[in-house]
Order: sequence, then C-alpha cells, then structure tokens
Amino acid sequence: MDFSKEGCRFYTFTRWKLGKKATEIREELLQVFPESTPSLETVSRWIRAFAAGKLQLEDDHRPGRPRTSVTKAMTVRARDIIDEDPTVSLRFLSLVLGVSYGSAHDIVHEHLGLRKKCDRWIPQK
Repeated sequence: MDFSKEGCRFYTFTRWKLGKKATEIREELLQVFPESTPSLETVSRWIRAFAAGKLQLEDDHRPGRPRTSVTKAMTVRARDIIDEDPTVSLRFLSLVLGVSYGSAHDIVHEHLGLRKKCDRWIPQK
C-alpha cells in the first residue's frame, strides 16, 4: 500500500506540530511506508514551508501546457482508424492523428487497452 503525498504531508505536519524533527518523522514514515516515503530533503522542505505559514497539503498548481493530444475525441478517432485497419502501425497512427508517437502509444495501450499480436491490434487480457 502506498501513502499519498498529501497523506505524508499531513503526517509530517502533525508530527512537526508535536515537536518532532525531520529526521525522526522520515524514520517513522520509512518504518510504515518504505515504498512511498519522501526523501529527508522533501520532509525538511515541507517543514520549512509549514514554519513559514504555508499550511496547504496539496501541490501548488504548476503552469505549463495541458495535455491536449490524449483526449476522448482523439481516442475515438484512433479506435475508428484501428477498426478500419487493424494492422495500422503506431507510427502511421501518430501521423494521421497529428500526435507524437508516445501519445499514440498511450492512446492505444492505456486508453483503448489494445496490444499488437500477429500484426493486428487485439484487446489486452
């Protein structure tokens, strides 16, 4: 079981309010959630933010370009193209859809749940 980033921040906040140091808090997290424990630097950074008055547990919104290539409409178009020609390649699909090869891969494998077998796209089991 993984512990969410917000859960780790909340735990860090409560333990910090009780007077625990960053190293102690991280050791406690490591004992219970070794796979999802943040680094000591991250725990320390969170504590510095809490001390400065930032009590937000969620990540700040990050500016940047939103994902525009992997959309519902693009997934439907990809499905139509594959239904018409099940031997279509990812390279060709990316060119027809006007998206990167990686986005075409995500659409086919993650959103449509298909895999290539004997030169045809078939549902993953």
